[in-house]
Amino acid sequence: LLLLLAPATSALRLCFLPLDERFTTRNAFLNLAAVSPHTVSTPPFAILSHQREPADLGALQAWLAQEMDTGCDVLITSSELLFYGGLITSRISNDSQSSVLARVEQLVQLKAQHPHTRIYLSSVVMRIPSYNEDVEEPVYWATYGVDLFQFSYFLGKYETLHNPADLATADGYRKRVPAAIVQEFLWRRSRNFNVTSRLVELQHQQKLFESLYITLDDNALYGLNILESERLKNMTRTFNLSSSVFIYPGADEVGLTMLSKACVDAAAAGPPDIRVVYRNESNRFAIPGCEGQPMDTTVRQQIAAAGAVYTNTSQPPPSLRVWLLVNNFDGVQQGDAATQPPHTMADYTSLVPALDAALQRRDVVLGFADNRYLNGGDAQFVAWITQRAQVLNVTSFAYAGWNTDGNTLGTVIANLVLLHLYARGSNVSSPVSLQSQQRQKQSTEDRDLIFSIANAHFTLLRIVEDLYYQTFVRTWLVAYIGHVASASVNDLRPMLPFYTQYSFNPLNSSMAQLSSLYNVPFALDAVYYPWNRTFEIGLLAS
Repeated sequence: LLLLLAPATSALRLCFLPLDERFTTRNAFLNLAAVSPHTVSTPPFAILSHQREPADLGALQAWLAQEMDTGCDVLITSSELLFYGGLITSRISNDSQSSVLARVEQLVQLKAQHPHTRIYLSSVVMRIPSYNEDVEEPVYWATYGVDLFQFSYFLGKYETLHNPADLATADGYRKRVPAAIVQEFLWRRSRNFNVTSRLVELQHQQKLFESLYITLDDNALYGLNILESERLKNMTRTFNLSSSVFIYPGADEVGLTMLSKACVDAAAAGPPDIRVVYRNESNRFAIPGCEGQPMDTTVRQQIAAAGAVYTNTSQPPPSLRVWLLVNNFDGVQQGDAATQPPHTMADYTSLVPALDAALQRRDVVLGFADNRYLNGGDAQFVAWITQRAQVLNVTSFAYAGWNTDGNTLGTVIANLVLLHLYARGSNVSSPVSLQSQQRQKQSTEDRDLIFSIANAHFTLLRIVEDLYYQTFVRTWLVAYIGHVASASVNDLRPMLPFYTQYSFNPLNSSMAQLSSLYNVPFALDAVYYPWNRTFEIGLLAS
């Protein structure tokens, strides 16, 4: 598949502060940024957060000030790291509202000192998980998580529908939780909401940001988090900020979305139109798990947030060159990847006309959003894609299928936009090492090939993680741990070397098979567990 290159963009210097230290929030960004001419500077790993341990905020501020003084064209940062010390810290810290707002003011001052630096900032509406577990939450969540979720859910439902029975149900759950814990829960929510409201006010008063992203992490149809997001949406409408403030489901992928938007804003070609084709067109308004709105609504919001324009047409004009094929789920409830039933190739017949048309045109950039399941890819869908390896090379398409609907969409759309902007896809026959990319980026002659190889690196890691780890290896590992006395899927440290090798062996085999299939020179070097649990993994390949 041959892709046409959009007009060239001058290289920018990007400064990037991730949501936290994980592979999915930090390394994935760095890998995707390689599909562009831009250079990235990011803080040393040592001063970032480390699960429940907060980042060194003083060192982060010093690093950022130095980078801005050196020359930073674009700053892409998360509120959670810069203002709280990390994602988990934003959920568990006792820092006062005034101290957090003081850190916001430091960013305001930095912008005043460096007015030409374009800032893209994200902020997460604090989630309310529906289970008793405190790995990422305050310690009381292990005992009262379900009760707090139900309290929030029915209170939010009452505030929306005004049914007194819902208020009574909410009050019943509230009484099951010690008053001091309820007070702390509500205080922390109020603090974080007020900080995010201040960011919206600053955008209204000073246009501090090129774009402000407010994402909803693991949400439901009702709840305090939904009420907070509605209040923020009302502020955005009141201040007429809909073009620069985006509020939608997502979280871990938002750094990639901000990268995409920054690249579109820097390009001369303007926002690309993205044609969206659903596997099950009649079910595109179904609500995915861990979210509170129809999938099609989130697709539209994620596309806009990435700097593109949603288009749904069965007769795309020749100018429409960016297509997103969505493997959406059937029925009312989205299933889990670990328990997916077998499918046949006939399940994807509805996508064949769009795929064939794209392959015939040869100027279309393709993305595959694997949203059929939560927490991993659809095995048969990936087989449907890879069986076309002779005409659709991994250098020239985007794929994602991990965790939630929003995570998947944000990832594949950002990748799709960068492919459109920078990469000429080609079936690579001569190896190019990943380590040589930065050196070769300076050569216009090699640039397109380098970006294509970088895309192969990013997409192979997505397939290996989203399908082979999340759907298969993680399921095997969880089952194995279930037979080990006193072992826990949330603490792999007692047998970490064994668990690491357990996962590495089949993933290494999968990477080798994919690299051979697509004739690209990558091998899996190592795997690791960022938070020493089975839920997420880090992959290093060269």
